[in-house]
Amino acid sequence: MYSIQATEMATNPSNCTTVMLRNHYIVTVNVEKLTQRAIGTYYALLIIIEATLFATLLAVHFKIRKANHPFFGLLFGFVLLCYIFCGYAEAVCQFLFLFGGSAETLNVIYFAYDLTYSAITALCFCCLIERTIATVWAVSYETNRTWSLYLILVILSVTGYVYFASFECRGCVVSAVVTVIIILGCIGLYFLNRTLTLRYQKDLSFMGKVSLSMRYQIIENMIVVRKALLPVIILDSMVTLVDSFNSELTTRLENSDDQKCHSMMTYVPYILLNHVAMILEYSIPLYMMFRRSYRRRKLFDFNSSLVA
Repeated sequence: MYSIQATEMATNPSNCTTVMLRNHYIVTVNVEKLTQRAIGTYYALLIIIEATLFATLLAVHFKIRKANHPFFGLLFGFVLLCYIFCGYAEAVCQFLFLFGGSAETLNVIYFAYDLTYSAITALCFCCLIERTIATVWAVSYETNRTWSLYLILVILSVTGYVYFASFECRGCVVSAVVTVIIILGCIGLYFLNRTLTLRYQKDLSFMGKVSLSMRYQIIENMIVVRKALLPVIILDSMVTLVDSFNSELTTRLENSDDQKCHSMMTYVPYILLNHVAMILEYSIPLYMMFRRSYRRRKLFDFNSSLVA
């Protein structure tokens, strides 16, 4: 995303100081060296805290992994791993930049960061497909463990999406289209499973045709879609929108200033919107942990109350 621009600006001769902001965005501003290090360390610490929150959520997810189908558990675990990798990779970039890391090394990390972040959307789409199959074939899917076919399809899907979005066309357009599909698909799945749940609660003739395992699978689908997939994809989409608007705004501010060495005040809007985006990113793991989305007991309690 910002690799080429970062390299160009980092190697741009100037008497001013180069500072790395969030998203690997390197600017040339008239600040002291101490301020540069303070800003870089500040961003690195915020990013490390964010990655640590996702790591904590991953630990909780692993601890109660038996509450969900293992196919979904693995997929969503990879989503969290991608967030963790991106967070720590960005923090490493901050420290490398502060202590004189080479542009080639930074660009390699930027490239890995971009590909990994693209994979999050692809994995969420795979989660949507997995939950759709779990809804349509609820009974047979519960005992399905065809790992070889599952892993092959996931690898091909993620690789294909990342390649197509990163190298074949504008990634923002592809990401936007797929994100809309995921959101609409999740909403549709939630209401479909909710309708089925209400039906077997009220319709006695239908209740007799639905096995206990199918009821459990339907309830699991509702909880997973509402408390895992939708929060991640909606909050992540909001982060992308804020970052896109931020990038466009900052480009216009820079173009309106002919100076090669900008004032730090020029980037105040960028910094403020950066913090808005980071708050939204923090909200993903915090929402899921404080809402107790992963408590296995809550799933079973909800199941028991509906069956009763």
